[in-house]
Amino acid sequence: MGVVYLYAGVSPAVFVSRVMDALANEDTVLPVPPGMNSADVSALGDELVEQAAGPGVAFLTSGSVGTSKVVVRDAYSVLSEAADVAWALGLTQKSVVLITTPITHSFGFGMVMAAAGIAGSFTLTTPQENIHARLRSIRAFLAVGDVTVMTGVPYIYRMLLRDPPERVAALSYAGGEVVPVSLVADWWDNHDRPLLQEYGLSECGIVTFGHVGDPSNSIGRPIPHTHIDIAKDGELIVFRPSNPVCYLRGESPETFVLGRGVRTGDSGRQTAGRYFLEGRLKSVIRVAGKSVVPEEIERAILRYPGVEEALVIGVPDPTLGEVPVAFVVPVRPELTGTLLRIWLSESMPHWKVPKLIHFVQALPRSTNGKVVRRGPDV
Repeated sequence: MGVVYLYAGVSPAVFVSRVMDALANEDTVLPVPPGMNSADVSALGDELVEQAAGPGVAFLTSGSVGTSKVVVRDAYSVLSEAADVAWALGLTQKSVVLITTPITHSFGFGMVMAAAGIAGSFTLTTPQENIHARLRSIRAFLAVGDVTVMTGVPYIYRMLLRDPPERVAALSYAGGEVVPVSLVADWWDNHDRPLLQEYGLSECGIVTFGHVGDPSNSIGRPIPHTHIDIAKDGELIVFRPSNPVCYLRGESPETFVLGRGVRTGDSGRQTAGRYFLEGRLKSVIRVAGKSVVPEEIERAILRYPGVEEALVIGVPDPTLGEVPVAFVVPVRPELTGTLLRIWLSESMPHWKVPKLIHFVQALPRSTNGKVVRRGPDV
């Protein structure tokens, strides 16, 4: 057994070909995240060989909450996901798919395998070295007007709205994190097209897609052969026949349940077959014994005029245990923490109102544009 290293710079056709060849040879595929240094890549490769990871694809979890882990998904897992995604999106050889996330990330990987590998769609990818190069590439592709499906993280769509393309005919999907309702509304106002949500995780790949006509805050419905249970505490548990049963690195046995279930760490609800995210269980803030969901406060902050982005985290407090603190990216310079706190206090109890509000130029992000839930330097 060997290790095949894959980097984001290759074409989708070459990427898919190397994945298929590696799986046929019973090698382990390691999609290398952008920015990962060579020493860490080498060390992980050695670990895959030592532990005889076997034929499959090794994904690093994002580490946006907690420490990054490594999970190996077998050939059936990645190929069945690709087939199910292609069916769910109706991809064909006539489709033109623009993937703006790294194709070495689980979201991008699933999309490129579905589009270029299963459906035979004409598949476009973007450079990842910096956000400016990525945006230039996206605008150039959209200007041609042939793109039918586009995927990316919410940050990409927000940046595109700062200088909107003249025309977006593509059906657009955002994933990697919850999509703010305000972003969905702004996208519709500018392009008369919906911005739909995708939901998934490294442990089991793409799980759901939104559909035209779904509520703007819905992550949609599961793709074929995928089922979601909701635990008593509200946690979403994803079942697929090909799900892994353990991590290669980073022991968290409670993540995996009998029947090939994977605990997501996200709380949610289901209405009429469509799923909605409520928040991240691990990021819940405990204020004097009361539970505060950061995403609830973030959604409230985003409704205030002049706010572009918001992040709420818990910080230690000697009296209350923890208190919420907000980091806000403002659009209007006249916005103040006092005004925002007064406005929030009109719609939520005082212990949910952030004790401090810091105004920052940008939120901390991973290489694929996903918000990392830790406080920026202020």
